[in-house]
Amino acid sequence: MAYFTQLKLQPQQPEFTVTPESGLVVTEEMKTILAQPGFLNRKNGGERLRYLFPNQSLGFNVSHLSLFAAACFFGNFERVKKEVEEGKAPNLSSVETEFQQGYASYVILGSQRTTNTKTGGIPIEHLKVLKYLIPHGLALDVPDIAGYTALHHSVLANTGKEREQLIRALLEGGANINAQNRWGETPLMCAMATQDTLGVEILIEAGADLDIKNGDDESARTWYPLCGPVISSLAERLINARSGEKAPLAEKKCDQCSTKKDLKRTSVNVPPPTKTPVSVPIDELLSGLSMNSNKKKSSNPQGKPFIVKVQVPMFSSGPLYVYSRQQDVVRFIKREESPSTYDELVAVIRKRGVAGQKGYFMAQLLSDGELMIKSSDILAAQRW
Repeated sequence: MAYFTQLKLQPQQPEFTVTPESGLVVTEEMKTILAQPGFLNRKNGGERLRYLFPNQSLGFNVSHLSLFAAACFFGNFERVKKEVEEGKAPNLSSVETEFQQGYASYVILGSQRTTNTKTGGIPIEHLKVLKYLIPHGLALDVPDIAGYTALHHSVLANTGKEREQLIRALLEGGANINAQNRWGETPLMCAMATQDTLGVEILIEAGADLDIKNGDDESARTWYPLCGPVISSLAERLINARSGEKAPLAEKKCDQCSTKKDLKRTSVNVPPPTKTPVSVPIDELLSGLSMNSNKKKSSNPQGKPFIVKVQVPMFSSGPLYVYSRQQDVVRFIKREESPSTYDELVAVIRKRGVAGQKGYFMAQLLSDGELMIKSSDILAAQRW
């Protein structure tokens, strides 16, 4: 039962050493780190705990749980119901093992680790168990020693046949959508870090706070552009939808007939620019790129509109990096060579682009080799 929530690449940690199913143990080093007040970060042992916690979690053994906790873990609805009705169930706000995990967490963790519909002839019904226990007083926000709640766990592993229903049941039951673990990470931040598109979509649509800071002064809003094109484009679309904004090409449908079909069989209308588009001269490609006759031919013929991504440099003096999806069209815009073009694109991207760092635009190749970018309309974030 290991947990991985790192977003950024860190120095390689030692290999895991704990024998599987040997039992959950909180080491003295873990206790020292966890005893610190406030959120953990890169300066006070937070990264070390990111190794220690999953390493020790390998020792999880379901036989060390009470019969009730094991029934929650395996989704044994009849057993759970029987113990509750007979008054044998423990306090539903209590915890078990040295990791101090609550029963809602055991339901979620078990749903991610049991793949059959039956265990020993007993139906596996985690959703039914969860929905039964909530009105009986199941505490949904019990944090374990690392601060993970059941909602955190629900987006840390993209497995389980009832995962969407379980996440929604937690939220409908009153789970804290913005609960923070010991690193200060919310469930939304964990979903982004694990590339969980389902979790990201549900949590943003449910109103998750994008600006809560973790121990390293980072938030979901600053994280999502770093989580790859799939999460980046999804989060950008959902955030815009939540604020009532809608960028062009936010939905895959024909702009002429509004039919939502495969766009390979329909057309996307590119209206005449409402103002003079930016005209970008051909610039030199990256130093070292081959310029010989074997260079890949552009799949974007002259005059045909296509999408380009424009990336703002990390440092203010750097060039803008412009390229198509297949990277068969690549340009660099240097401010000293095209100051008006450079400044206009930067202004649009800083204001309306993805985290102010990149933007997608319609473009055309002209007969003389110039690249014309329609800077007046920034598109919805794309998955590349």
